[in-house]
Amino acid sequence: NITGWEKWTCDSEAPTKKTFSTTLKIEFAGLAGMSATQLTAVKTTYETKSLDTFKTALAVPTAEITPTHTYSGALASRRRLSGATRRLSGSGGVTSVFVTTLPAAAADAAQAVIVAKTTGSSAALTPAAFKTTIETELASNDATKAFASNITATVAAPVVSLPAPAPTTTTPGGTTSGAMTNLLGFGSALLMATCLLM
Repeated sequence: NITGWEKWTCDSEAPTKKTFSTTLKIEFAGLAGMSATQLTAVKTTYETKSLDTFKTALAVPTAEITPTHTYSGALASRRRLSGATRRLSGSGGVTSVFVTTLPAAAADAAQAVIVAKTTGSSAALTPAAFKTTIETELASNDATKAFASNITATVAAPVVSLPAPAPTTTTPGGTTSGAMTNLLGFGSALLMATCLLM
C-alpha cells in the first residue's frame, strides 16, 4: 500500500492595518411639516458636519474614514412612507457609524484619542458638545437655516470599538493565503486517495 500524507502549516503575519468604529446615535425633534426636499437638506447638512467634526477630533489626515448613516422616523427614505405621513412626523433619528482604518502602529493611539474626545468634559464628540455642533450647523447653514432653527438633537453616549485587524483582499496574481494553501493540500490528498482506490 502507498500511504499519502500532506504537511499542513499555519502562517500568521502581523496586520499592516487596523480598523475601529465609532457609533453616534442622534434623535431629532422639530421636523414636523418639512417637505421631502427640506428633510434631505437636513440629512445632507448633518452628514457633512458630522464627518468634518469626526475628522477634526481624530486629527489624522491620512486615516481612511468610511461613514454609514441609517435613518429612522421622518428622516427614513422609504417608498412606503408617503410624503403626507413624513410631514406629520415631528421626529426622526440617525445612527452614524464612522469606520476608521489606518496603519496598525497608529491605530491604538488614534482609538484612544477618539475615546478621550467622546468622554472628556468639553471634548468635541461628547453628547453635549456634538448636540450643540449639529444644532448650530442646522440653524446657520444656508441650506437649512430658513426652516431648521427649531430642530433639537438628543445625542446618546458614543460607542467606540477596540482596534482590530482590517479585512484583507486578495488581488489577481497575489499570493495564496495559508488557509488556501491548506485547502489545496487537502484537495490533493483526496485526489491521491481516489486514484489509489481505482
